[in-house]
Amino acid sequence: WNGCLDTKRERVLVGAGKDLLAYEAKTGDWKKLASPPEPATFGNSSGWTVTYDAASDVLMLGVFPLGDARKSPAKGNLYFYDCASDKWDEKPVPIDTAINGSVNTFYDPELNAHFFHVAHDGRPDGRIFVFRHKMAEK
Repeated sequence: WNGCLDTKRERVLVGAGKDLLAYEAKTGDWKKLASPPEPATFGNSSGWTVTYDAASDVLMLGVFPLGDARKSPAKGNLYFYDCASDKWDEKPVPIDTAINGSVNTFYDPELNAHFFHVAHDGRPDGRIFVFRHKMAEK
């Protein structure tokens, strides 16, 4: 399971398998939301990330390869869920991470940017990259 805080609606968004769920903090209720497009799923914590983008009001699902980049391509995908409409974008944004490995990410609302760190344990070849969904409206 992976999750993030939807600060606009004061709810926790949680991904588990093919399900996107919202935990409504004020009522204590769970609600099933739209499932991500194929082939995206909410997988284990080391290859999948979930962040809430406050400027765009979207959840970003990052799916990253975990295998050895020397044997398979090091390309991931970013999928976007529009929180207001309960719909996913039809096409993901491809990401070339240059290496495969576990990923950590966070969203910085002041910079309106998602920061990613992709690396293998014990290797000095980790990568950091930054992604912005869209410019914030003034």
